[in-house]
Parts: sequence; structure tokens; C-alpha cells
Amino acid sequence: MARAPLLAAGGALVLDRLIAADWVAALKREARAARQAARVQQRDAPCPGGWRAALPAQRLSSAPGGAMLDMLYAAPDLAERIGSLVGAAAQPTGSRGSYSYYDQPGDFLGLHRDIETCDVTLIVCLERSGGAEPATGALRLYPRAARRPLAQIGRDEPARDIAMRPGQAVVLLGGTIPHEVLPADASFRRSIAVLCFRAEGSVTPPT
Repeated sequence: MARAPLLAAGGALVLDRLIAADWVAALKREARAARQAARVQQRDAPCPGGWRAALPAQRLSSAPGGAMLDMLYAAPDLAERIGSLVGAAAQPTGSRGSYSYYDQPGDFLGLHRDIETCDVTLIVCLERSGGAEPATGALRLYPRAARRPLAQIGRDEPARDIAMRPGQAVVLLGGTIPHEVLPADASFRRSIAVLCFRAEGSVTPPT
């Protein structure tokens, strides 16, 4: 398992062609149509919880996936590809993913690990524009803190920032690697599709 690409990469891979361009285009259209019904998800302070149960501070908008995202999520070859990257069998945790929108000034997602049913997170960037600073809206990962409680992770912790481009996919050990999304500035716009997978066995990367 230590040789699996995702583990060798420290728990996160950025892939340019994991999702075919025509699928990305279809998901972008679906996400745009869903935006008008999206709900603002706001929490001003994190809620305490367990290792993975903490609810982060956040402000963003989200909407359930539609028929196109459902089809992608149910595709056996996608789960097989995720499993090959993880080095363990992977299965969808449900039947539906979601769309997230960071398109209002200050939209962000605070430090967290993903919930128990989301060992591996697939994030597909559908649209992105603006952002005056390189770190604006970046997905920030703390791979060296994989074995530490969230409360012990300080702002001086070594981090990796991922600024996703449209069409790129990020495969992340979201249940293991602490991560957050940095605040959006007034010009920043991004929409993403998010899918969760369970993985068999331990998938914690080496520190």
C-alpha cells in the first residue's frame, strides 16, 4: 500500500484528465443550473467533535448533484480508478454527490477532516475565475499533521496549497489529511463537484 500513488504523493493528487472533458462540460452546465437553488452553508465558529466529527466554521453555497453527477458517481470504472490511486478497494458512500460554490467575498471552509463515510474525497473543479492573490480560495492541506488532532494544528504548520484549474480533479485522503479552503476575495469565483468514497483498510500516509 505504501507504493500507491495517493500515499506516495502525501495524501493528495492533482490530475488533469481523470474526468473526461465532455463530462466536465456536462457537470458545469448542471452546476450552473443548480446554483439558483443552492443554499448558503454558514457556521461562524467550529463545533467540537471527535477526530473526524468536528464541524468546521464555513461560509459557502452548496446544492445536491443532479442526474449527470449521479451517473458519474455510479460509474464502476471511477471507483476502480480511485481504488487504484489509493491502493485499496474504494466504493461510493452513497448515490449522490454535491456542488459547492465559492463565489461570494469571504467564502471559505475551515480546518477539518471529512466525515466517517468520506475516506477519500474527489473534487472536480468546474469553473474558476478571479483571485488577486495566488492563495485566494486555495485548498490548503496539512499532510504532516495526519496523525494529530485538529486543535494541535497551528498556522505555522507546513502546508501545501492547491489552486485548482477548471477540469482538474483532486483526489484527497479527506478523512486523514486536515484541510481547509482559504477565503475568497471579491473577484474570486469557483464551482466544484464533490464525491466521497470509502476505502478498505488503513490509508494514512507516512509522515
